[in-house]
Order: sequence, then structure tokens, then C-alpha cells
Amino acid sequence: MTPSPSPLPAKPSASDASPLLRTGSERAPKRSLRSSEGGVVMVEYVTLLCLVTITGAATVMALGVPLMQLFRYVQMVIAMPIP
Repeated sequence: MTPSPSPLPAKPSASDASPLLRTGSERAPKRSLRSSEGGVVMVEYVTLLCLVTITGAATVMALGVPLMQLFRYVQMVIAMPIP
């Protein structure tokens, strides 16, 4: 007879875990975490996104009224009867 396969998958060992998920003596050294640039890049992207968003909102607010006035003028000119 052949042994039946186990219904539960094998539990991964502690060495398979991510360095950030390890505990105790298995933790990654602080030196490698300090040299990681992932967090710095994320902060740069968020800062750039905020800058673009604020600039876009200020532009829409500054140009909103003049563009609306121009739209209504063009709408009035198009709706005028031809003499």
C-alpha cells in the first residue's frame, strides 16, 4: 500500500520567511534595513503626487471662472440668429 498524501500542506520553515517577518535572532541586521531605499522612493512618489495634485487644483480654481465666462460667451454667439 502507498501512504496517502497529507491533507495539510507542509509548514514553511522560519528561514523561508521574509526578513521583515522574522523574529528574534533570525531578524535581518539593521544595516541592511538602513541601506534599503524602498521607503525613500515611496516618500518621493507621495510628495510628487501631492505637489501635482495641489498644482492642478490651484490651476482649476484660477482658470475656472474665466473659462466659464468664455464658454457662456461662445454659447451665446452660437445661439444668436443669423441676420
